[in-house]
Amino acid sequence: MAPKRGGLRAEYTFKASSSQSQEELCENVVRHTFYHGFCIVKPDVKDSLLRQAVADVKRHQGRFRPTPEMVLDGLLGEEGSGRTAALRKDDPDHQALIELDGLLSNFAHGFAGRRSAVELGIDAGERTHGLLHEACLLQEDPPAMTEAQAAEWLSTFMQHRLMLILFLGPARGVLELQPFNEDGNPIRLGTEPGMLAVVRPDVL
Repeated sequence: MAPKRGGLRAEYTFKASSSQSQEELCENVVRHTFYHGFCIVKPDVKDSLLRQAVADVKRHQGRFRPTPEMVLDGLLGEEGSGRTAALRKDDPDHQALIELDGLLSNFAHGFAGRRSAVELGIDAGERTHGLLHEACLLQEDPPAMTEAQAAEWLSTFMQHRLMLILFLGPARGVLELQPFNEDGNPIRLGTEPGMLAVVRPDVL
């Protein structure tokens, strides 16, 4: 999986609306993801919150580190996850990021107990800690992993049932999903700030 810059228009499978409850939206999203491998959602997120989140990320720059090469393909690829940073929920300077991370937790809790979620091996609303990804190409080769990093990533990938990818922007781009099936063609999706992609990492 790799996001790239591009001009594809963002298209949504489902959009949050006042006529549909969060429970109904989660049921539809997880069912669609189960059968199709991914689902594109437009959650109810204000543009002002997204702009504040981007400003939070800029203040977060000193915490970004090159992503170890061994885990790139399990995330968003060399271009999509060139640098990553753990999201700290106890940081008062990043309230917008914390609020958006809470949005992802709400979806995770909403998926729990749904029939399609249970068939995917999701029997609780638990999720790993939020991770910020910077789409960039490193000038140097990605670093090797330390033993401590390997243990941390192993714990993450052992719980890897669904990926919830919220695009902050500020630019639009393209998310490329590559099916593991050798005969499958890449799926290219336009992205924009506020778009949520729910992806099955066992098939894409």
